[in-house]
Amino acid sequence: MNGKSQNKTRAGKPTSSLATLSALAVALCTLCHDAGAAYLVVLRSDQSALPESILRETYATIDRCRYMLVQRCGEDGLWPLENGSTTAFPALALADPVPGYYSNAVSRSISAAVAKMEGTATKPWNYAVAAEAAYTVMLQAIAGGEEGASPQLLKRLARMPFDDAGADPAARFLALLALEANNVEVDGRWAMLANGIYKRGEQNASTVALSALCRMAADSGSSARIRPGNDVLAHVRWLANKLDLGFGKETPNPDPVTPESAFLVAVLASQIPRQSLLSDNTLLPYNWRNHLANRLISKQLTDPKSGLNYWDSSVSPSPFSDTALRETSYAIMALVLMAE
Repeated sequence: MNGKSQNKTRAGKPTSSLATLSALAVALCTLCHDAGAAYLVVLRSDQSALPESILRETYATIDRCRYMLVQRCGEDGLWPLENGSTTAFPALALADPVPGYYSNAVSRSISAAVAKMEGTATKPWNYAVAAEAAYTVMLQAIAGGEEGASPQLLKRLARMPFDDAGADPAARFLALLALEANNVEVDGRWAMLANGIYKRGEQNASTVALSALCRMAADSGSSARIRPGNDVLAHVRWLANKLDLGFGKETPNPDPVTPESAFLVAVLASQIPRQSLLSDNTLLPYNWRNHLANRLISKQLTDPKSGLNYWDSSVSPSPFSDTALRETSYAIMALVLMAE
């Protein structure tokens, strides 16, 4: 498989139009409010779009780095990890409900992920297994055809308590998204996750964005807000100050923009009405996509031996590390969202 996507139209834009990726595509998840429940929809933001020059570079970066993920995929359709296990997470950065260049690879990943999860049906689950179940459910719903997500996996995933403060909050966030995307009641677990993030005491761009998203989702039962609540906006102000987005400004050291934080901030920022950004200069700039995409793309690495493009913030970066798999997947999903 080569790295030149065949799923394109004019200006190098995928025919699926990344804006139509699917309500269940993690990269385009948007928390909205209806009938007192938070759920996922595709919603084109009314905010400032990327300029043509950076838009072209964004699509080129997505294409190059998807190629890296394909090269890392195992023969069984899953991605091998250093501890001997496998993961389906990178498939979320390849998935598209419209048949295209990566359809066969994603279908293979879905089949392998479902078979893997069926093997855990009668075994105890930890949060790593629950995270894989969430990825599998999302993949089934995005590109699995009319059958949709597995009821057995959804039922088992819904039984996870999600109250372990030591578990990865981003993985728990994705698991809750997977449940709500399939109309499974989460019973106040958004607030539980927000409290768990607070108790961890780890304050960075990712956790603050996660907390804001959880608060936004938890609040959806009280009213259909046009503008996020003051608690959410306080989180956005913290992020605006921490990220310091804007051309001509000195990049903070260390740079808080990571693939994971870029994805979560992009999901959050997409929910803020453009007028709020224009009228309140303490929030993110109205053209945050331009600044965030540039910062993220600038952190992309190229391996001189393999020619693979990737992200890896570890001390010894390599396109073949677990960190590279995770960060490259998040970066692609972030750029997909910002491209819209």
